[in-house]
Amino acid sequence: MEVLESSSLNARALTQAIESAIDRFTPWRTARESPRELEVDASRAVEPEARQVALVIKNITERKRTEEALRQSEARAHQAAANAEAERRLLDAVLEAAPVGIIVADANGKLVRMNPANARLWGPAPVSGSVEEYREWKGWWADGSERHGRRLESEEWAMARALRGELVSGDLVELEPFDSPATRRTILNSAAPVRDTAGRILGAVVAQMDITDRVQAETALRRNEERHRLVSRATNDVIWDWDLTTNRLEWNEAVLVHFGCPREALGPTIDGWYSRIHPEDRERVVSSIHAAIDGGQDSWIDEYRFRRNDGSYATFLDRGHIGRDASGKAVRMIGSMLDLTERRHSEAALRESKEHFEALADNISQLAWMTDETGSIFWYNQRWFDYTGTTHEEMKGWGWQKVHHPDHVQRVTERFVRHIATGEVWEDTFPLRSSTGEFRWFLSRAHPIRDGSGQVRRWFGTNTDITAQLEAEEQLKEALRSRDEFLSIASHELRTPLTSLKLQMQLTHRRIQRGDPDAYEPERVSRLVEQSNHQLARLTRLVGDMLDIARIRTGRLGLEPSPVDAVELLREVMERLSPHLTEARTPATLEAPERLEVEWDRFRIEQVVTNLLTNVMRYGNHQPVAVKLRQREGRVLLSVEDQGLGIAKESQERIFNRFERAISASDVSGLGLGLFISRQIVEAHGGRIWVESEGPGRGSAFFVELPVFSDINPLKLGSTEPGTGSRRPSVRA
Repeated sequence: MEVLESSSLNARALTQAIESAIDRFTPWRTARESPRELEVDASRAVEPEARQVALVIKNITERKRTEEALRQSEARAHQAAANAEAERRLLDAVLEAAPVGIIVADANGKLVRMNPANARLWGPAPVSGSVEEYREWKGWWADGSERHGRRLESEEWAMARALRGELVSGDLVELEPFDSPATRRTILNSAAPVRDTAGRILGAVVAQMDITDRVQAETALRRNEERHRLVSRATNDVIWDWDLTTNRLEWNEAVLVHFGCPREALGPTIDGWYSRIHPEDRERVVSSIHAAIDGGQDSWIDEYRFRRNDGSYATFLDRGHIGRDASGKAVRMIGSMLDLTERRHSEAALRESKEHFEALADNISQLAWMTDETGSIFWYNQRWFDYTGTTHEEMKGWGWQKVHHPDHVQRVTERFVRHIATGEVWEDTFPLRSSTGEFRWFLSRAHPIRDGSGQVRRWFGTNTDITAQLEAEEQLKEALRSRDEFLSIASHELRTPLTSLKLQMQLTHRRIQRGDPDAYEPERVSRLVEQSNHQLARLTRLVGDMLDIARIRTGRLGLEPSPVDAVELLREVMERLSPHLTEARTPATLEAPERLEVEWDRFRIEQVVTNLLTNVMRYGNHQPVAVKLRQREGRVLLSVEDQGLGIAKESQERIFNRFERAISASDVSGLGLGLFISRQIVEAHGGRIWVESEGPGRGSAFFVELPVFSDINPLKLGSTEPGTGSRRPSVRA
C-alpha cells in the first residue's frame, strides 16, 4: 500500500469512485523523474448516500516492465524468424542463380548442401559423408606445375584443405563428372572455412567455376597463334596483326630480315607503321586503309615504300583482311607485306643500275670507263669528257688512243691488249692530254668483271691523276738534294774559318818555337787578333743561324718586344757593318726621319737588318745600297735597295725558304738560311717581308713592313717547308 504523492491524483480518484462508482482505476503514474506504474482500487461505502471511498494503491512498475520486455522479445523473435526466412530464401535464390558450383560441408566434411550448378558440373554425385570419401571424386591437377596431370588425393581437394583452416584460391583442376566417365571438365576451385565467433571451424564452403570453354578457347587460341607463328616463320613475308579496338600492332620476326630491326623498335601501336611510310606515299596509304575499314570492306591492298632501320626505303605490296564483330564493327586486321624491292629492281635493273652507277662514277675523282670482253670501250664517266674535252662518239671503241701521248700510245695499247687476252688485272702509267692540250700523268688500272662461270664479260678501268704525286716526289728529291747540299755547304762554311784559324795558330806557334822575335811584334799580333776575330765572328754567325733554325723548328725562338728607336737601330747596325761594307765596296746610305719610336724585339730586328745588308754585300755586285725607313698609317716600311745581280721572278718566293739562294752556292758562300730566319722573325712581329726585282742584272729591293707596336703572335714560332710558300709563323707565349 502506497500513498499517492499527488493531491490532485487523490481528488481525481475519489471523484471518479463516487461519481462513476468505478471500483478500480489503472494505471496511474507518479510525477517522479522515474515514473512508476500504480494500480488504484477505489471502493465506496455500502450506503448510497455515504460519500466515503476507500482507496487501495499497488506499485505495478516492475510487472509492467516485465510484460513490456516479454512483448519486445516476442517481437524480436518473430522478426528474427522472418529475417532468417528471408535470408534463407535469398541464399536459396543465390545458390540457384549462381553460375558456379557451390558445396557446403560440416566440420566432419559431410556435404550438407550443393547448388544446381554444382550438380550440373559433377552430375549425380554421391553425398560424401567425410573427407575420406572424397577419394571417390576424380580430379587431376591442371595448373602447369610439376604436379600437372597427377590425380588429387582426398586430402588435397579444396574442401578438405579449407576444413583444415586453409584459404584456397585458384586451384586449377580437371575433373571427371560421375555421369560422364569419358569427359573431363576444367574447374577453378576456391574454398574457405566457416568459423563461429570463437574461431572454431563449423564447416567449409567451396566455389567451383567451370572454365572448360575458356580453357579450350585459350588452347585453340594458343594453337592458332602457334600456327600463326609457324606460318610467320615459314613465310618470307612480314605478317602484322592490328587490334583496332586498342590500336596495338604486332609483327612477326620477319621484320628483322626486311626492316633490319627487332619488332620492339617499331613501337606497340599503328603509329610506328605510319611513321615509316615514305612521306610521298603516307597520305594515300593511310587514307586507303581507313577507307576500307570505314567502308565495310573485308580486305585492303596497296603498294608503297617503307623505311628500313638503316634509313633506306623498300617497296612492299601490303594486303590486309579486316575482321568485324556481329554488329559489323571492324575490330581486327591481319595482313602481310610482300617485299617487292628486288622485283622492282629486276624490272628496272638496267635503268636503275645505269643511273646509280653513272651517278657514282661521275662523282669519283678518277676518270672511269668500261669495255666489253674484247677491250672496246663503250662507256666513260663524265670526268673523262670534262678532262679530255671529247665526246662519246670520238672516244668509243678504241678512240681513246687519240688523247694518249704519241711517245707512249703504242706501248700502252700493246700491253692493254695482252691483258685483255689473258684476263689479268691491267695496270700502267702514262700521260693523257687534257682539254687545254696539257699532258698529265695517270696511274691506270682495269679489273675484269666475270660472270657466274668465270668468263670475263666486261672490264672496269680508272685513271688516277698522279701528276701532283710525281711532282711531290720530285720536290722531295729536290729537298733531299738541298739538304745534302746544305750539309756540304755547312761543312765547308764551318771548315773554312776553322782552317784559317788553325793555320794562323800553327804559323804563330812555329815562330814562337823558333824564337822569332817578330812573333811578338805588336802590329803582327794585332793583325792576327783581327783576323781571328773575323773568323770567329763568321763562325758565330753560322752557328747562330743553325741554332735559330733549331729554335724555329721547336717553337722556342721567343720574342721580347721593348721600346726601340728604329732610326737609331738602323744607324747602329750600319755603323757596325761599315768596315764590311767598305771591304765589299758597297757604299750604303740611310734615308730616315730623325726619330721613330716603335716596340720591337731589338735583337731580332737587328738580325733581320744584318741579314739584308749581308746579302747586299754578297750579291750587290759592289754597287751602292740605299736603306730607307718611313712610317705610314701606323706601320713602318723598311727597304734595302741595291743595283746588284737581281733575282729571277720564279726565285723571288723560293729564296725565303730554307737552304735556298738566288744563285748557286758555288758562286757565293753562305747557308741559305738568312732570309728564311728573317721571314720568321718579321711575320712573328705581325709584319711581312718580300723582294721586288725586274730580273737578273736589274738589282733588287727588299721590303720589310712592321707594325709600330708589334702584333706578337702568341703561338709557337713554326717553320715553312721548302716549296710550301709563305706561312705566318708564331712565337712562343
